[in-house]
Amino acid sequence: MNIDHNDGRILAILLLVFLVLGVLLSPLGFETRAPAFLSSPSFLPWLGLGLTGLSLSIVSLVLVFFKPRIASMLAIIGSFGSVALFLGDQVGVAAPVRPPPAITVLETVTTVVIAAIIFIAARLYKESGLPPRRSGPPHSARVASEAFARTMKSSRGTAREFLHSG
Repeated sequence: MNIDHNDGRILAILLLVFLVLGVLLSPLGFETRAPAFLSSPSFLPWLGLGLTGLSLSIVSLVLVFFKPRIASMLAIIGSFGSVALFLGDQVGVAAPVRPPPAITVLETVTTVVIAAIIFIAARLYKESGLPPRRSGPPHSARVASEAFARTMKSSRGTAREFLHSG
């Protein structure tokens, strides 16, 4: 396939940045509300959404150079899930406690990175679906013209003789 490998590299870098930001948004980073999350069973679907987004980003990072079309789809799906989680967190639906300022800043930066991931992944998806460019007529037209020429040769000599014989 004729793919712009720069989009694949940019997507890989953005996914790595997203994963680093994901770690910073976890209790391993700046998140201090872990006890509040664990005490609320209503947070479990949001936790699943966040882990699914991170998992899809990891799989997309692995596939970006081998299967760019699949990788771009997974990156877009995982990104939308993460945006939903961040919006739910900021509105107060996802967590029982409001986010601290450091988490709000990190979620804002992560949302900008996600917007870039969606843009680059959409470009990569579009480019990976295009057939490779060829010089000359398309394959089906070339095959049809060759078949016509063979038919004309086998039935009455050359095509020129066929046209002048009538």
